[in-house]
Amino acid sequence: MLDTDLPDEKNGIELCQYLKANPRTRSLYIIFVSASTQAKDIEKAAEAGGDEFYSKPFSEKNLMKSVVRELKLDRSG
Repeated sequence: MLDTDLPDEKNGIELCQYLKANPRTRSLYIIFVSASTQAKDIEKAAEAGGDEFYSKPFSEKNLMKSVVRELKLDRSG
């Protein structure tokens, strides 16, 4: 999970772009969890390769459903 704002040198959008560009990590399922509700941030996350976006406060139940669904997918084929 990433946030659009991170305290280090890269923000979550940049980190997502980096992970999706790297052949070793491009298949990671990335969920953004952010305080932002702005459409531009949601669009940037999707353009960077983010798979889902939850705005805070979010439903823990829905987030866990997303995680469980992703864990059940077979990406080996």
